[in-house]
Amino acid sequence: MIDPEVGKPIAPRLNPNINVDEVARQFVETGRMEIDNFWDEATVESLHTFYNYQYPKEWWWSSSCPPIFHNNPEHGADGRYDEYNQCDKFRNEDFNEGYIKSAYEYVHTKNAEGQFAYFFWRSFGDHVSDCVCQECQAIAWLSHPEFIQWLNRATGNTIGLTSPFTIFTSKYSKGCFLNTHSDDMNGKLAFVFHLTKDWRPDYGGLFMAMDDKKNVKRTIVPAFNKFVAFKIGDYATPHMVTQVADNVPKHRLALTGWYQ
Repeated sequence: MIDPEVGKPIAPRLNPNINVDEVARQFVETGRMEIDNFWDEATVESLHTFYNYQYPKEWWWSSSCPPIFHNNPEHGADGRYDEYNQCDKFRNEDFNEGYIKSAYEYVHTKNAEGQFAYFFWRSFGDHVSDCVCQECQAIAWLSHPEFIQWLNRATGNTIGLTSPFTIFTSKYSKGCFLNTHSDDMNGKLAFVFHLTKDWRPDYGGLFMAMDDKKNVKRTIVPAFNKFVAFKIGDYATPHMVTQVADNVPKHRLALTGWYQ
């Protein structure tokens, strides 16, 4: 049964103290922006409660690559191959537990062999069309033309963003990771809006921006209410998320996606 608090109205407000001109200067110089205290406290606290205590477990899907179940007739009852992401996805239901475990073990083996691989949990935009949960409200705000106009200012009007490509929620629990990639096919700007409190570097789950030789240029530790965005396309920002350690007592949660 879904908690009645799911659907509680939120009214996100940008921190009025954000210096957009300074953010734009940083972006033009480095190709990324990092903004602390991005939204008002009431909104991010509501989202924190929502994701940690009210989010129905079956709203999460495992997402893993390389796929093991593509075109497999024994694919789970609620498992699907995602053609665009070229990944296996399984809804977090008890009857999919065996398939999720197999996918998890397979991608860790391929990672150890040096192949591109990942495993993490995410939403896949499969809510009802008129859903008013806090996640859908937050995504609607991040998709609004006024915010996209603000993003164009914050990027120094150097990209010309028009709309979101995809926005979803990601959850990195123990063993989750994402190998180096570029997001080049997903638009012009990628973002991660962190919603986890008291995350420590030794937990893993660190964002690392690389150069074209895979040297680490910048490491970002997840921080509550921190918005990070970076330029993509033409291999502008290869990046990765390091594996979350087995003993971590919480999840690395974030709204994430791309704008085109």
